[in-house]
Amino acid sequence: MLPLPELDDQDFQQIVEDAREMIPQLFPGWTDENYHDPGITLIELLAWLTEMQQFYLNRITPKNKIKFLKLMGVKLKEAVPARTDVTFSNVHKMLLIPAASRISAGDQVFETIEPLYLLPAQIEKILVCSEEDCRDFTPFNETHGLSYYAFGREAKKNNHLLIGLDQNLPRGIELSLVLHLYEDYPVKPGPQEEYDPEIIPPARVSWKYFGRQGEDSGWIPLEIVRDESHHFTRSGAIKFLLSAPMEATRFSPALDQNRFWIACFLQDDVYELPHQVEEICLNTVAVLQQYTLSEVHEFSSSGAAGMQFRLDSSLALHGYNQVQVKDENGCWVFWEEVANISLTKSGERVFSLKPDQHQKMMIVQFGDEERGMIPPPGSSNIRIISFQPEFKEQRWLGKSNGLPGQSFKLPVHPLLSEGFRLQVGERSNSAREMVWQDWQAVRDFAASGPYDRHYVLDEEQGIIYFGNHENGIIPLREDEANILLIGCRTGGGIRGNVKDHEINKLLEDEPELNLLQATNHRPAYGGGEKETLMEAYQRLIAERSRPERAVTAADFEALALLTPGLRVARAKAVPLYRPGMRNYPDKQAPGQVTVAVMPYSEALTPVPSPGFKETVLRHLNHHRLLGTEIHIVAPDYVKISVYTAVVVAPGTVRGEEKIIRELDRLLQPLDRDDLSRGWPFGRTVYRGDIYEVINRIPGVEYVKDLWISAEGNGIRRELSDDVEIPPCGLVYPGDHQIEIINRNDL
Repeated sequence: MLPLPELDDQDFQQIVEDAREMIPQLFPGWTDENYHDPGITLIELLAWLTEMQQFYLNRITPKNKIKFLKLMGVKLKEAVPARTDVTFSNVHKMLLIPAASRISAGDQVFETIEPLYLLPAQIEKILVCSEEDCRDFTPFNETHGLSYYAFGREAKKNNHLLIGLDQNLPRGIELSLVLHLYEDYPVKPGPQEEYDPEIIPPARVSWKYFGRQGEDSGWIPLEIVRDESHHFTRSGAIKFLLSAPMEATRFSPALDQNRFWIACFLQDDVYELPHQVEEICLNTVAVLQQYTLSEVHEFSSSGAAGMQFRLDSSLALHGYNQVQVKDENGCWVFWEEVANISLTKSGERVFSLKPDQHQKMMIVQFGDEERGMIPPPGSSNIRIISFQPEFKEQRWLGKSNGLPGQSFKLPVHPLLSEGFRLQVGERSNSAREMVWQDWQAVRDFAASGPYDRHYVLDEEQGIIYFGNHENGIIPLREDEANILLIGCRTGGGIRGNVKDHEINKLLEDEPELNLLQATNHRPAYGGGEKETLMEAYQRLIAERSRPERAVTAADFEALALLTPGLRVARAKAVPLYRPGMRNYPDKQAPGQVTVAVMPYSEALTPVPSPGFKETVLRHLNHHRLLGTEIHIVAPDYVKISVYTAVVVAPGTVRGEEKIIRELDRLLQPLDRDDLSRGWPFGRTVYRGDIYEVINRIPGVEYVKDLWISAEGNGIRRELSDDVEIPPCGLVYPGDHQIEIINRNDL
């Protein structure tokens, strides 16, 4: 850690002397520097104020700095766990990997974030088909570092991607197919914001499989449960169901044997950037670098007899489970576990647990009022708390003594604040039984009232702080432990950013899982430590320089470039302009703003899709002022062709090639070498620009003749032969004709 600077390094007399030494330089006419002079008196006053200010500035504690950041709307970010995907192999039969299953990378524990059915099927063929041909990209899919176009380089409508499997897939079970897309482009997608923006895909895809319905065979739509790839716009999983059996068949060029096929058809051909696939894989699930010690599952009671709830969590299956039900006062009461509900009596608050090893889940069952009580109907009024065996005693933090300012040491730290949940118990007045209430974690007690059930969690030190009855209520004094952790996870930090193939050891002690092999084909990413004060200061500076409201044209342009999830290469905002308006800026449209956006693309003249423009519009509407109407348009591209005769010095070689290269570089709408450069929006194409570019080429003597040809909408040719383009216009190079004349031939 860098040493803090000493701000209080000058005393009063030194400040006064330094100010007096500057008088001859700043005010040569000031000659009377004696103490009776009013100016010297003012210097002494300001020196005293400066010395006092430096004294207090030098004594700002970290706690004060956090308060100052809070006043600016900045909170220190918590530690973040790393994440990646893990792929399972050596699968001989269908298995279910529950959520929260643990896989280690050395001493780092990762957990699956959702359940996954493992299938013995394997991907044998990857075909990309268009109207012209069908190509085999199986080796690309199997080789790390290679990529291929999912629907061909042109990405035309009805192009499709075929995935050939060696086995039939089961019906009626939620299956998963994971897509890893190439994303290392020069322009990064816009960052996510606090609100959840809807990203409209540029083109839509449809997923189908080859199967049989009745007597007919053909392509049958897959029932898509969830598409995390958002129609092939980013990496993610495809969750789907099969409604009918698959049927094996052959497609060229994979004619060696019958296979079971899944296909993805492109329904539109408006992709700004035809996406490239690095890998399509089965038996893959996302994992987080965390270790769950205790977790809470909430369910709603219907009030029916014999209710059952299923937990697809590894912790629920292998750990301990307790049940809480909310009573009529909003407090939580523990119910008792019994082996057999049928042996209980009416009115007893009991439940039973039944592990389903085949489905890899825990079943919780309640009574029918004759044998065991039925939980009253309600929303999220049943809780199942699952915790690790070694955490059974550690989760009891202690008992309150009823005094203000209590603190309790946590058994483990550092912790993840997400998923952390704490309850405080007290004796009810009626039955004198212990009931439990949820308490809320806050940053500090500054805004806490005397009746707020608040506590402060120090994740790094692992300490819980309670209030003093003025800021935060004090837990009631009890003779037994009444401070209970019901949700607790450890993890986070940069240590979780492990390399590829390091997450490879399953920690679940099950015979069926011991034969599996697991690995991460890609490094874990995103893990970060808790933000420091210096990092928070730097983030504050960066956030303050980023506009939050669209007021000026520069604001609109900056916000358009930051559209979440989109790769916006360039943007131009034209105030008081409506698309199609003539004689701008002499004629203006009040309250109108037109924003031209250029998506990043490999095309010479990138055009945004309707979905792209709608996404940018919704993002800007979230930041605009009331009464402002925004129009999102594509750039007006103008094709510029140069016809010129150039005199060159004797011995000049490839003069025509050099001139064309420099003209193309000048007339680029986007400079691929420097993305911050490109032809300015709406800038007139002057003959002088062309002369300058040609004349600075080595070997060029002078330009003998020059003529500019322009093709596009909204252009005007001036008397000087300069080409004026529309406000949202950009130029791109056409077919130049260069006549090279040797000076000796004149």
